[in-house]
Parts: sequence; structure tokens; C-alpha cells
Amino acid sequence: MCGLFGVISTDEPAARRRAALGFDFLGIMAQERGTDASGMARFYGRPHPAPATTLTAAERLNPSIRVDGWHISRRPVKWKQFWKLPHLLKSERASILVGHTRRATRGESRNVANRSPMLVGNLIGTHNGGVAIQQLVERYGLGEMLGHTSSEAIFAALNTCGGNIDQIVRVLEGLRGRAALAWVDRNEPKRIYLARTALSPLATAWDEHGNFYWASSRQWFLTVDELSNYMCGFKNITQWQEGTLKVYQSRKTGAELQETRYFQSYVRESDVRVSERFLWDYRDAAWEKDNMRCWVKTQYGEIVKLNQPEPDYYDDDYWPGDLEEPEPEYYDDDYWPGSAATKKEYEQAKLGF
Repeated sequence: MCGLFGVISTDEPAARRRAALGFDFLGIMAQERGTDASGMARFYGRPHPAPATTLTAAERLNPSIRVDGWHISRRPVKWKQFWKLPHLLKSERASILVGHTRRATRGESRNVANRSPMLVGNLIGTHNGGVAIQQLVERYGLGEMLGHTSSEAIFAALNTCGGNIDQIVRVLEGLRGRAALAWVDRNEPKRIYLARTALSPLATAWDEHGNFYWASSRQWFLTVDELSNYMCGFKNITQWQEGTLKVYQSRKTGAELQETRYFQSYVRESDVRVSERFLWDYRDAAWEKDNMRCWVKTQYGEIVKLNQPEPDYYDDDYWPGDLEEPEPEYYDDDYWPGSAATKKEYEQAKLGF
């Protein structure tokens, strides 16, 4: 399980400051989905649009890199340790912020290639979930990967599309598993792609300054507002249905929706078992149980079996050759045990209120 979050802000200075603060709050919330690594990408703009810079393997493995107007930073720590005051000040100057928190299963977070936002081809991307890899490798002729996660395979396949929406939809329809995605092509750095295939949740919202946000949980928006005395003023909070792709353009006035596509998403039976075990354990569990599950069992998440013996879901989510790492503990201090009062007290402490 990983956490996605991000914001497209307007050009107004006060709105930028509010966007950076809201982004940090969502990162704190995202710790419930991962504390093994944290990362962010900030876009400051490019004075002269040009083709994306070709990166070497060594450059892609740099934990902090500046390229094509972006600054990408990734560290194997939880968000509260990752985000410092300089990040806030620098983020206030960025028009796009993309964040990620990681909970590692296999593919250690000490390897930069397993952290997000990932640099794969021309893409900068974040992903929550896990999909079957072999089909992607064979269908798109993917070469050797630097890391061990299915996230890298997804973005390698999307990189072959060259920004063509029809081809992107075909890639998304071809995924077998859980996926929520946020990515940008460095050839068109102001164009943000958000997608939800099956199971992995994705929600969007706006604030009172006109900034546009996305996150892995609709509840995060509600919690941040409640604990901050509605400092962000999130509104139009929408949990996406499965099988949705939307493309947003960053403008001076904020995010502009350019295109929406709906498609058929597919899961493996092992993914349904994962959802039974993990996906309903978060604070928006009641909403997800009432909505996501019925989608999975009807039109939006048709269950399919691969034409091969079905492995344990961990093995199929990661590249071969990395099967000896110990399984991590899934339930730790970043989950909310006990009563609702305990949960609120814990959240207030996390947010610093």
C-alpha cells in the first residue's frame, strides 16, 4: 500500500502558500499508507520548452535531481522526517507538487529505483497498488528495469504511448491488478495525468483559493479540514470510480480539465483477497465498503484469472530475483488503533495542532 497526493496551484502567491501547506498536510495523512520512503516532485517551469532531457541510469538513481524544470527528491524515511521548512519555502514557488509515501513489500526502499516519484523514460510518476508484470514486459517489449516494483513496469509501458490518449487507455485497460496513478510527461510538463484502474482508491478536491488536489483517500481532505479549523477549505471532494482517466492542464488560474476517459478495469482474484485483508482498514473504510466493493463485483472491476497458475500476490507484484527479503510488519504506530477519540488525538499530534 502506498499513498498518492499532489496539487496544481494557481499563480497567486497566497494560493501557492496555501497549496504548499495543504500538500504537507496530505503527506502527513499519507503516512497511514506508507512510512518506508517518501518523495516529491516540484515543477518551477521551463523558460524555453524543449524535448525532454535523456537521463542515464545513474541520473535516474540520483535521490535528488533537477531536470526540465522539475526537482525530484526521494528518501527512505517517513514524511514527517522528509518534509522540512526549506521544502515548504521552495514548494511555495512551484506550480505543481507531486507526492508519494511508500510501504515496501519487496523491493527495498534503500534502492532509489524503488522509490517514487519515479523517473522512467520521459515520465515522472507515482503509483499505488500492484499489477501483473509479465504481460506488460511481453506486450511492450520492456527492457531491463532498475528497480523491482510493478510501478516501474507500468510507467515504462505508458512511456511508449508518447502522450497519445488512446494508447494510454489501452495500456490502462491491459493492467491486471490494483492501480491508482499520477504522472507527467517531461515533454509536456504542465499536463498532469490521473488514473484509477481497480481497487486502489483515488480522490480529488479543490480549495477556496482555486488550487486542485488529488489524494489516495477522500477522508484525508475531511480530516485535514477538521483538524486545521478549515484552513484549506476543501470542497467538491470526489472519490473516483474505477476505470477513470483524466488529464489536467496547469494554467495561471489553476487546473483545467482537458479530457476524461472511462474504461474497463480488471483485477485478479488475488487482488480481491488483498482488498479483503488491507484496503478496508483505513479511515474511509465505510465509504469504500459501500462503494468500491460493489464496483468490483459489477461493471467496474470485472474479475479475471490469468491463464497460468496464480501466484501469491506479492510474488507477481515484483520482479523475479528478489524473493528472499523478509516480509515487513504491516501494522505499526502509523495505524489508528482504539477509539475515535484516540484517533483524533493521534491525528492532532501528527498535524501539530
